[in-house]
Amino acid sequence: MLFRKINLLLTKIILPTLLIILLASTNIDAQNTPLLDIEEIVVTSTKKNTTLQETPVSVSVIQMEDIERLAISDILDLQSSVPSLQINQTQFAAQNTFQIRGFGNGANNPGVEPSVAISIDGVMISRNQSAINDLISVERVEVIKGPQSTLFGKNAIAGVINITTALPESDFGGKFQITAGEYSLSKIGGTVTGPISENTSFRLSASSHKRDGYTKNLELGTEINDRDRYAIRAQLLSELSENLTVRIIVDKDEAEEVCCTTAALLNGAVTIGADALLAPGKTTIINPENTFGYQTYLNFDPAGTIENQGISLHVDYDLGFANLSSITAYRESEQDVNGDVDFSSMPLLTNGIYDEFETFTQEFRLTSNNDGPLQWMVGAFYQDETVKHDRTVFYKELIGPFVDLILSPVGTSLNGIAGQVAVSALAQISALPSAVQSAVLGAPVSFPPLSPIQIGTVLAGGSTGNPLLDGAIGATIPGIAANTRSTWYKTNGGLQNELFDMDNEAFSIFAQLDYDITSQTSISLGVSYSEDTKEVVSNVVIDDEFAAIPFILNPATAALTGFQFFPPFFNYPNGNEDGKWTSDDVTHSIKLIHEFDDSLSMYVSHSTGFKAISTNLSANATVYAGLPMDSRIYFADPEEAENFEIGLKKSFSNGYVNLSLFNMSVEGYQSNLFIGTGFNLVNIGEELHRGFEIDSLFFLSENLVVTFAGSYIDASFEDFKNGPCDRTFVPPASDDCPIVNGGPARVKDFTGRTPSGVPEIAITVSATYSFDLTPNTSGYIRGEYVYEDEHQATDAVPVEVPNALREVGTLNASFGLKHEPSGFGVMVWGRNINDDEYIYTGFNVPGSPGSYAGYPVVPSMWGITINKDF
Repeated sequence: MLFRKINLLLTKIILPTLLIILLASTNIDAQNTPLLDIEEIVVTSTKKNTTLQETPVSVSVIQMEDIERLAISDILDLQSSVPSLQINQTQFAAQNTFQIRGFGNGANNPGVEPSVAISIDGVMISRNQSAINDLISVERVEVIKGPQSTLFGKNAIAGVINITTALPESDFGGKFQITAGEYSLSKIGGTVTGPISENTSFRLSASSHKRDGYTKNLELGTEINDRDRYAIRAQLLSELSENLTVRIIVDKDEAEEVCCTTAALLNGAVTIGADALLAPGKTTIINPENTFGYQTYLNFDPAGTIENQGISLHVDYDLGFANLSSITAYRESEQDVNGDVDFSSMPLLTNGIYDEFETFTQEFRLTSNNDGPLQWMVGAFYQDETVKHDRTVFYKELIGPFVDLILSPVGTSLNGIAGQVAVSALAQISALPSAVQSAVLGAPVSFPPLSPIQIGTVLAGGSTGNPLLDGAIGATIPGIAANTRSTWYKTNGGLQNELFDMDNEAFSIFAQLDYDITSQTSISLGVSYSEDTKEVVSNVVIDDEFAAIPFILNPATAALTGFQFFPPFFNYPNGNEDGKWTSDDVTHSIKLIHEFDDSLSMYVSHSTGFKAISTNLSANATVYAGLPMDSRIYFADPEEAENFEIGLKKSFSNGYVNLSLFNMSVEGYQSNLFIGTGFNLVNIGEELHRGFEIDSLFFLSENLVVTFAGSYIDASFEDFKNGPCDRTFVPPASDDCPIVNGGPARVKDFTGRTPSGVPEIAITVSATYSFDLTPNTSGYIRGEYVYEDEHQATDAVPVEVPNALREVGTLNASFGLKHEPSGFGVMVWGRNINDDEYIYTGFNVPGSPGSYAGYPVVPSMWGITINKDF
């Protein structure tokens, strides 16, 4: 294994990078003069304007020109340009997970805040769904890697996606573009800017994005995974005086889409049997599986609406000795989605979700303004957020017969179980007074006290010694059993209402000192104190009588807990849990920076990160019927990250190479585990990721620029005793839950495993050749290749399942021309033009043990964009 890793490092990352450096250096030496001056890239990764090469942080930058030439249409496309960044979209358009260096969470459970922070023009976005829409008027996107809690707050333990949009300008101008492409793609967008008065300017940007779906629902003849969204962003910038600048930003975006595509990885025996037995003569699934055929069968299309809107006020005041910055923001975000979550055209399960977020934030920063050896920054951040979450999961007409199919391999059925329950029920009824027995059974009967053994003996053909009593038992049991069975898996039963209200108040104070020890060596010290308080009230209503039976208390029936989808939920506040959680921590960042010369610098850093307690806004935060409440599963303890990092940044006259080595561990990483009908929130004891990253750009000639970025990550679960597992023991056996007290545990020990979703090696390489077609017309050709080595897509899908391993090798390309005098340009582009096939992530199909599905990559897309600068 060690030699394999070394070979991969040499062939995939180190040798190509050394070759690029060698070519660049040779080119420089051959001419003995600089080829050209590379424009400095300015970033705000340290909340100050610094150049990329002088910033002692590992950061990748995607600029406006890159976004346009790569046909990046929304934030999900950014991952192709940054190997350390991974973005997975799951069941609905608003459910996406951002990962940096393999760390990231926050989708599918509104009580779990993301570990990757998103900042748009300095406004922290509390939930990922608020950042899904089109990127319009974006100046640059910075992907900052490693813990950034000191400056960016509690949700930045894995890193930050820092988005900066273009400022209003005092000269009138703008840009308009229209795009057409495959699947009836139609996108119109533009921005206009200019003066309003002598000291005030504006910018207005908007886009409309429509596209047909690329997956066919063969049951209804419809299409899934379309695009139907718009966005608008308005800004005013006013220089009220030489020292005071005010910026106001108002934005709104909406999406109403049929999303998202799922495809079978493996159809289990029950799913195949149900297709044949429960729907004879009708096709309900794609069988044999064709994960990348982009066809499916569903009762109804998954659909939803997403709305985001906000306003922010930015004030910058020059006090002379320091600059005072204030950012005040209010945002609203909501999603309303519904899906057929059995992922077949059989009526089994439906899932509806409504989430609403209202967030107010205020940040103050005071930054020194002098040229001395000591620079400083102090600041404070406050957030007040309310979250409303409402979810339903309904059983549909065929769920009962479907469960019978699941039970058949173990030699039982719902009717058989109902008979066993009826025996116990009659034994309990027989101990009641005669009048009560008659009322309960609805007949004038009076049984003497009976034991389950006596009743079972009669049903097996034996006798109590009293023929009349034997007859009464035989006549009564079927009625009790039938009435009991009729209450199980009722149509429109299940999770009737999962309603949670959460109030979250958080604040932090932070400070940073930068001191020049010598003209070449400096030290940076940062510290932050964060405090977070959450208060949750729940109103969960469950109609699942089968899940209310305490099977777990009897070793003979404990295995049936695997089929109890919605056990009774302990609403809170209650006697054991008041629904209030407070967490706080002090984080720091220490960096030692040394400049060897004007072109070479190195930093060594140690940083910590903190993410507050997350609450489990899910009815799955429960225990089996009959067991006492376990308050530990109502929340996850804080995440605490620690990162050691060494960075090297080398500039050439025609490019740069940036290297970073890191050793990052997270204790208490909040894992949101899917268990069939919902998610269980647990802490991972410790997860460790070690590796290095390379980010480089070189002009090999005046016309040819190449980029190479790569990462190597060696990841492991150092302590993870709460991994997901299968409680129904359907093959494959590798994900079976262990047996505890005669029944299946809810989790299994994953300690020592390699975490899923983290490629060991990831590479992005691009080349752009620019040319002049005529004296007035310029052009370019650009190609980009994205590679990830084979790795398990998700812990929820065992590696034995087909396509559970993800390997990426995607090619993107574009060709453009621009007529300078007129400002007109045209670009032909393609994404995934080689039809690469892999899944983003996967899951075990709800209620269908042995069946697994995934979210396949977007297929090849081609288009043409025409734009006009003015």
